Amino acid sequence: MGRMTGPRIRSEEYKAGARAHAREVRLERKRLGTCAACGHEPPLPTRTLCQGCAARQVGSGRKTLAKLREQVIQAYGGPECVCCGETERAFLCIDHVRGGGYKHRKEIGTGSLYRWLRKNGFPPGFQVLCFNCNMGKVLNHGICPHERLPIRRQKNPCVSA
Repeated sequence: MGRMTGPRIRSEEYKAGARAHAREVRLERKRLGTCAACGHEPPLPTRTLCQGCAARQVGSGRKTLAKLREQVIQAYGGPECVCCGETERAFLCIDHVRGGGYKHRKEIGTGSLYRWLRKNGFPPGFQVLCFNCNMGKVLNHGICPHERLPIRRQKNPCVSA
């Protein structure tokens, strides 16, 4: 039989067993005083990973979050502030169109809003804003200062209602 191509499909039972086995291996390595990931080096003080594994984990997490952030920004119209037109990705963020971001973050708990948006199929009610426009809405009770400028109103103002 030839080699399978494409992603493997695993049953939930198989996945649960694999997670349980991995957990047992990590606990055994911790008991032995070695790195929970590689099992070779002693862990850093107050950590369960050695220096090399900890560095790889941080780098991997940053890449994953950056990819997810880009996916969310694309889902909500692409890398441009809907109010002022800013395109520098470092300045862009996701805004709750009708406000209530603090309350919503409390409801969904800790973790990433980006993960929640992807998990829920990128629901409506969110938009891409630059940090200045987002904070302008916060400080001006839901109205971005650009909305007061007649030139910006014609382009695509921040939606506040």
